[in-house]
Amino acid sequence: MRGIALAVALIRPAPLLAPAVPFVSPVRMPQLALPALPSPALRPVLPSLRPLLAAPPALPVGRVVAADAPGDAAVLAGLRRAPPKAVVMDYDNTLTERGPDGLSLQPSEEVTAAVAGLLASGVKVVLASSRYYESPGTPFPFDMAPFIARLPAELRRNLLVSGGVGSELVAFDEAGAPLRLWSQGWSAGEGEALGAAARAAAADVGVREDELQLVVVPGQLVARLPAGDQRGPALAEALRARLAAAGASYRVLQNKEFVYFSRSDKGVGVREALAALGGRLREADVLLLGDEFGLPDGGDAAMALAFPRARAVSVGDAHARRLPRNVHVLGERAGRGALLVLRAVLDGILGR
Repeated sequence: MRGIALAVALIRPAPLLAPAVPFVSPVRMPQLALPALPSPALRPVLPSLRPLLAAPPALPVGRVVAADAPGDAAVLAGLRRAPPKAVVMDYDNTLTERGPDGLSLQPSEEVTAAVAGLLASGVKVVLASSRYYESPGTPFPFDMAPFIARLPAELRRNLLVSGGVGSELVAFDEAGAPLRLWSQGWSAGEGEALGAAARAAAADVGVREDELQLVVVPGQLVARLPAGDQRGPALAEALRARLAAAGASYRVLQNKEFVYFSRSDKGVGVREALAALGGRLREADVLLLGDEFGLPDGGDAAMALAFPRARAVSVGDAHARRLPRNVHVLGERAGRGALLVLRAVLDGILGR
């Protein structure tokens, strides 16, 4: 433990405080001009999307549609009445449904069409996820490139990816090709020390080496337990204790069988992404969409805290005890809930 403490102490991160500047101020990074798509280009795209955008979401027989629940209808009506100019959305368990192996399924055709509709209408979209744009070499899917490839190339210039919990920022050129604006990673020594701390934490709670998938990727460490394993909270707590004892202040997050932490957080990553868009977006023009806003350790909570005047909708957090003040928990969960939200925004933009 002493060796881990010494190694990790050398890589103690600086406090991740929101910069003491207005939200619209640029940060130290290239600024992109990502104009709205010219209206003539909408004509060949929107007709092909319209059947998917108009179709009601498929719901199990006998299930109450969440939009009819108290409070949800008012939130969705507000999005129609005053649609946002930028939508920041999480990926896993927000745009997606959970598969039988514990990993996310690909977003449905309807969700994909709704995201494409936002891009076509000129809304800026930021995908803010623990995933990366491209696979960082993990033994499980941890990228968003397959989903982004399903979005029309000519629409991607209104898209930004804040990946790795704020560890990378990727934009797209006029042809839809990715442009990596920046990324941050670990040194070899940092990665080894953090991996050792995670393995020690796993041993503390009785997780065998053959039960743990541990990967150190650029700017992030991810530990995965077997699907359905209930030791995620215990592993997260043990890892927090190991890092704290070593003097490292990384914020450890946990989502089911995944335990992870990053150099950054989603609040910092999204702030940089929105600054890269240029213009003068107000916080009130931004919609945050995620599934883990619960305090203190929800992966999406940092976004709502960083932008307290933005609207935020959760399609998860069914058991969260504390939430940021600007978060509304929708009755419908995951991709089905996201579809209701995205369609409400599109209805407002298209005047439906």
